[in-house]
Amino acid sequence: MLRALLTCMLPFFGLISYSQSVLTPMSDFQFHLVDRIELLEGKTLPDLHSSFKPYWRDALVGISRDRTNWSKTDNKNFRYLLDDNPDQKKSIVEDLAAKKKRSFYARSNAFYAVDVPDFNLILNPVAGFGYGRESISDLHLYQNTRGVEMRGSLAGKVGFYSHLTENQQVLPEFMRKKVDEDGVLPGAGLIKPFNTNGLDFFTARGYFTLKPLKVMNLQFGHDRNFIGNGFRSMIWSDHSREHLFLKLQTRVWKFQYTNLFAELSDLDRLSGSGGNIDRKYAAVHHLSINLGKKVNIGFFETVIFDRGNKGFEANYLNPIIFYRAVEHTLNSSDNVLIGLDVKVIPVRKVSVYGQFLLDEFVKDELFSRSGWWANKWALQGGVKYVNAFGIQHLDLQGEFNMARPFTYTHFNRAQNYIHQNQPLAHPLGANFKEGVFILRYQPTFKLNVQFTGIYYVRGKDSSQTSMTYGGNILRTYDNRVRNYENMTGQGLQEKVFFTEISLSYQWYHNIFTDLRVSNRAVSGDFVSKNLLLQTVLRVNLFGRTPYEFKY
Repeated sequence: MLRALLTCMLPFFGLISYSQSVLTPMSDFQFHLVDRIELLEGKTLPDLHSSFKPYWRDALVGISRDRTNWSKTDNKNFRYLLDDNPDQKKSIVEDLAAKKKRSFYARSNAFYAVDVPDFNLILNPVAGFGYGRESISDLHLYQNTRGVEMRGSLAGKVGFYSHLTENQQVLPEFMRKKVDEDGVLPGAGLIKPFNTNGLDFFTARGYFTLKPLKVMNLQFGHDRNFIGNGFRSMIWSDHSREHLFLKLQTRVWKFQYTNLFAELSDLDRLSGSGGNIDRKYAAVHHLSINLGKKVNIGFFETVIFDRGNKGFEANYLNPIIFYRAVEHTLNSSDNVLIGLDVKVIPVRKVSVYGQFLLDEFVKDELFSRSGWWANKWALQGGVKYVNAFGIQHLDLQGEFNMARPFTYTHFNRAQNYIHQNQPLAHPLGANFKEGVFILRYQPTFKLNVQFTGIYYVRGKDSSQTSMTYGGNILRTYDNRVRNYENMTGQGLQEKVFFTEISLSYQWYHNIFTDLRVSNRAVSGDFVSKNLLLQTVLRVNLFGRTPYEFKY
């Protein structure tokens, strides 16, 4: 249905005359630089709504108008963002390197570039070579990633992007256990054994973009999205692997309205045969509003549905209707969730943010505090503070997340909030409470130091029985252990304290060396402790890899 819809629309796009861009990488590093710009100015950025990521590159390069409070490093960081997007607005920065009479690294952001009338191309290598050891085993941990990234535009009307990697890895012990439990590697699809303890997998992201109206962008292809301003998202995150989607994003005045129509997959395990994968679908609305210069509020709704071989439910293509109303009209039992995200900048350098997701509830049961199983909701609250205590480039972030038991689940497992056995929101699923603390320090432009501390308590389900305490969102909620007295963290309790210190040095544009020392201590019904030491060389590699998953 998504493919058919796009085919019908293509003749109209031939009339488009607006210049077109693609999107930024899913990079925590770049997202944090944008956060710093916003908080240094002390007001929301009018041309960029930070709650929906990744960002459009043409919007990113024009985000700042007031640089009076910036340090020398801040200006270099801003130049880094512009250097990463010289093909969007060359008038902002005089790209002297682009004038050199050569094709290779004529621009700092491009290994190979072509810029001729009606055609723009940037081609970059992608690599990640890492080595590590863990205290819990004698295994030699390593990462071997090779690939290519390509982006460009045709006649200023069509943008395109592709990112391909081939990977071999030996994972830390807690990640190996997760792969054994769920049958998939977070963020990846089909996995194959490699040597004795390694995994081999291929990743592919690619899409094209169009601008049918001056105020509207369209994206179609395979990639990921993230909704929220936090380290985690309780609404929609980039934790699961890429999937097929059509996204329409419209920005008018103080509003940004996003429609996301996605094709997802339900499966038991990725065996490679293809016979055990069933299609399911999601339709998402997200309305972001800037209220004055200090407040951004977002309204969210999504429906997860399964129509078997009938494909996408055409009624959910309506971009401005409430999905619950459609569900009632169809007399269906689809899984509808609604949510709210908020960001407030009370004073310069500080922002407060949060999310609330409502899956299902019964009002009388909610206020009676009975622990009714169907009171299913998730909550996030956080604060960011840049140049903390007057120290330049010392940035702090604190965050609290929780999800009630059975949140994101459904009586029909195919309509649970998952894609290929991976949560679409928080990686812990449900039935947990989590605290996150992040300290970032940038003593020089090239060096970034980060401390991450995460503590969570969650209730896990036993693998010995089909009964569920509401923690494993891969299971249906019909096999719940009880109707009342359900408390967050019930079941087999796992308490995890994860700490990590990482140093990242940027040798050249998007070429980094990372050194990470982390410790993962587990108590409760599961007891273990694992100290990890890892070093990685990254070239144009962003996003969360198995070495970087923090839970």
